[in-house]
Amino acid sequence: MAWSQSVNWSPSKGTFEKGVQSRLNLVFKDCEPAGNFGIPDVDGLEIGQSNSQQTHISSISGMLGGKGKVTTLGFPVLAGREGEVIIPSFRIATSKGEIEVPAARFQVVPAQIGSSSMPNRQSSLPGPRLSVEDVAQAEIVLEKQELWAGEVQQARLVFQGMTRFVRNIRGYEWDPQQLTLGPWQPHDEDLRVVDGNEVTVFEFPVQVQAPRVEGEYQVDSARVGITIRAASSSRSAFDMFRNRGQQVTLEAKAPEIKVKPLPAPPENFSGAVGEFELTSQLLPEVTSVGEPITWTLEMRGTGNWNDVIRMPSRRVPEGFEVIQPKSNIEMQGDSPFTGKMIEDVVLIPTREGTYTIPGVSLIYFDTNAGKYRTLTTADKKVRVEAKKTSALAPGQAAGPQAGFMPMPSTQAAVPPFDRQPQLPRDPLNQSISSGRPLSLPAWSAGLLLPWLGVLCYWCWLAWQQMVLLDSGRSQREARQRLLSWQAAVDVSRPAPSHLREWQRQVECLWQVSRPVPNASLLRQAVNEAGGDGDEWVWLWSCCEAILFGREQTLPPEWSPRFAAAITAVKVPRVRLAGCLKPQVWLPVLTAMLLTSSLWAQENGTDKLIANSDTEYYQSGEFQRSEAALRLRLADDWGDSGAHHDLALALWQQERWDEAAAHASVAAIQAPGNESIFWNVRLLTNRAGWGATTTGKFFDSSHILNRMVAWRSVHFWQWLGIGASLLLAGLALWGIQATYHHGGRGRQVRGSLAVLMLLLLVISLFCVERWGMLRHPYTVIVMEEVDGRSIPSEVDQQTRPLPVGTVGFFKDEFLGWRKVMLPNQEEVWVREEEVLPVYRH
Repeated sequence: MAWSQSVNWSPSKGTFEKGVQSRLNLVFKDCEPAGNFGIPDVDGLEIGQSNSQQTHISSISGMLGGKGKVTTLGFPVLAGREGEVIIPSFRIATSKGEIEVPAARFQVVPAQIGSSSMPNRQSSLPGPRLSVEDVAQAEIVLEKQELWAGEVQQARLVFQGMTRFVRNIRGYEWDPQQLTLGPWQPHDEDLRVVDGNEVTVFEFPVQVQAPRVEGEYQVDSARVGITIRAASSSRSAFDMFRNRGQQVTLEAKAPEIKVKPLPAPPENFSGAVGEFELTSQLLPEVTSVGEPITWTLEMRGTGNWNDVIRMPSRRVPEGFEVIQPKSNIEMQGDSPFTGKMIEDVVLIPTREGTYTIPGVSLIYFDTNAGKYRTLTTADKKVRVEAKKTSALAPGQAAGPQAGFMPMPSTQAAVPPFDRQPQLPRDPLNQSISSGRPLSLPAWSAGLLLPWLGVLCYWCWLAWQQMVLLDSGRSQREARQRLLSWQAAVDVSRPAPSHLREWQRQVECLWQVSRPVPNASLLRQAVNEAGGDGDEWVWLWSCCEAILFGREQTLPPEWSPRFAAAITAVKVPRVRLAGCLKPQVWLPVLTAMLLTSSLWAQENGTDKLIANSDTEYYQSGEFQRSEAALRLRLADDWGDSGAHHDLALALWQQERWDEAAAHASVAAIQAPGNESIFWNVRLLTNRAGWGATTTGKFFDSSHILNRMVAWRSVHFWQWLGIGASLLLAGLALWGIQATYHHGGRGRQVRGSLAVLMLLLLVISLFCVERWGMLRHPYTVIVMEEVDGRSIPSEVDQQTRPLPVGTVGFFKDEFLGWRKVMLPNQEEVWVREEEVLPVYRH
């Protein structure tokens, strides 16, 4: 045998006891672990983090001549089910490279008292073996197993164990996915005698809330960690070492529950489910005109406070001005199910008299009785007297009386009105559909495509001009026809019609202008063109002898001599440069200069009604208004009106950053709306977003910002496309007039071209002024977050992102979004931490 590097489990097979924390060793022979590594997930077996490391020299390997260095990592393991469990093989990085760890197989059996923490080792304690279930049990007990949707009830984690075996409870854990848990309450401890054995009983109470959806649910089990010691009849000094105890995790099974839906709710149902009380207080009951009265409603009890619960609506007689209420929820301790809601309404009487303030009614669902109940408060009487004024004696000057301080002037305490808005305008209560900006390639294509048409039309006109001005075209065509004539005609006995056709093509080839050319004219034309005039005169004369003489056939040498002559003819080539008129270069060059800078504007690439909400807002139910508006946005994220109204609902709840973010989205999507522009200045200023991109962009003190924000980036983009299209049309008109010598309409073309060019420049300026907000994947950071270098929660390099930061999406991965910042830096953030501006 030779010593070599290896990594294996020790032991690699054996027996685990269910619920008993054991220990496994990962042994490295002649190597060491290199960095962090992960153990594969194993069904039914939990393997914790390594909690020990030992290194020693193996004596056996030393005798064999090896290095003999052995490193052992200890891992705590816990079996959660009976049966076979397998740790699969995997590769691990070591100081000697990657090594494969063989698989390990274990059997999980019921736990027994006195067993060891290592598998495959038997207890040395005498007497019968007891299982853990014989000495300790745990379960989840519910008051009711048939519940109403959203009902809150008491649950108990009950543990009991034989006192002589159970040393203590190390901890407990219960996190059911089906129920909502409150905080654990103080536990009870009791001693009982069961079958002659002393038993310790622990009960841990906790409040739970049933699911809100009907159905049958199997509640997840809880886990209880205990330490069990084996009983021993001896009382020697070695007991403290022998009975150190074993750590066991018990499974506390929970029952199956059935959730029933609530009956059909009556009108004005508050949404409360549980047990509640309602009180009403009106102070003072005697007042004067103009003095405020506070009307307080208080609802307290145990129930579904984490759901949307609203106070009942109130009716106030005429003669009072009402200041909208503001709800305040106070929970009892850490419990999310027991608390109270207080809502104050300020009434200001405007005229004297005795008034009756009607009581209010609150409808809630009583889970114990299984029906809806109505809580009603009594009517309140209030007497309003005339406004009190101080009476002055005749001739007495108006001044402060002795013992009283003069009241300060209320007008002096009111700050003068400034140009910055202080209160928001009303909700729009309408859906405003906004367009999504075009990406840079799409917008550039829209600007350039009309000029592509101009270029095509210009080339077509140039081709026509080339055909008209090409003097050598007829000669090339004549030469080609003569070559075809020679191949198609029998020159030994040609027909007269064939010879006349030959003469016509020769006239065209050598540009002989006389109607009936003779030999001297032909010789002169051929010689001027650089050909052999005598050769062509001989060919011509042979044809003349047949047409007008007695000859019947052409000489035998005529055909080869003609072939040599036609091959030697040099016809003029096509002259492309001569057909391009300089007048057409100006519009094409102008269009290229205007659009060439567009490609450098962006570095990123694209990858990626009911009126109930307004009624809730007007009645002061801002949370319900928020919920209704979020449903509208889930259907249409490009609804600018919904973003605007949601920002107002969040503003009323003092959630400044979220309100400013949604107001900014509404203003970016539809900046031309006056109410939206008013509220975005108010909300961004109130949230402290003045220094952010959106805060600076909607600052009305800058005239350029006001002009650019007059319309959306979508509008400016299409304005540029329209101006480019019309300017291209004018260019087509001008090119056509230039080629066809049309002088009419030149002033009209010039005026329209200047106007379209001005609109195109304005469009380019405004789109550029929008900056990063023009990107179709723009996002706004709603809260202070840390941008990460990789999409993971592990410790890594981060950078803080303040609220109001603007960027755009580049990529996504499992709920993470890569965002490019204005400085071209790319960071990863959670999807819910940023707000998209446009619909995706």
